[in-house]
Amino acid sequence: MRRLVLPLLLALGAGPAPGAEPAQGAAPARGARPVRLGEYEAKAAFLFNITRFAEWPKEALPEAATPLLICVFGEDPFGPVLDEIVRGETSAGHPLAVRRVTLPAAARECHVLFCGAGEQDHLREILRVVAGRPVLTVGETASFLDQGGAVALRVDKERIAFDVDVDAASEARVKLSSKLLRLASNVRERGRQRDPERGPERGPEPDPEQGPEGGR
Repeated sequence: MRRLVLPLLLALGAGPAPGAEPAQGAAPARGARPVRLGEYEAKAAFLFNITRFAEWPKEALPEAATPLLICVFGEDPFGPVLDEIVRGETSAGHPLAVRRVTLPAAARECHVLFCGAGEQDHLREILRVVAGRPVLTVGETASFLDQGGAVALRVDKERIAFDVDVDAASEARVKLSSKLLRLASNVRERGRQRDPERGPERGPEPDPEQGPEGGR
């Protein structure tokens, strides 16, 4: 199995996944070696972690006992790994649960929706059906953000990296934490790329010699 470095998992401080190295669940000590996981172990850990760095509207999780659903649409590349990672876990007091869905209409009840590469042909329909719903969409294809998805996972030099479209998340009424955005490789906002460390892009500063109206 291909092994990937997952510094994100350490940075976000996830609980340990069954069978993983103990260091996975704690902030790394200075000089600690990164955890190496299989690709879909790492992606499953990401899906778990993102629930702790996103905030859904109250109507999406009205009661403390309302489960926060991490859904996998169509073909499931995770096997039992995702279930094992979230078993017994909570996020903001809500129990986490995994659900497999095969119909776009069923995805409307999800809170996190993973669409794998095998669903590329159906992606536009899936995203159309969940549009306006508090569903944070996560994919793994190069065009996922272009098609309207919120978070795109990718393998970059033996690491799991991710890109974020803030507007897509906002349209779903899901607020992503600044910490998560700082860890993203690329962040889009208002159709433009921005540096996660610097915040939204701004236009050129006015020339103080000319004044706000350009000296007119």
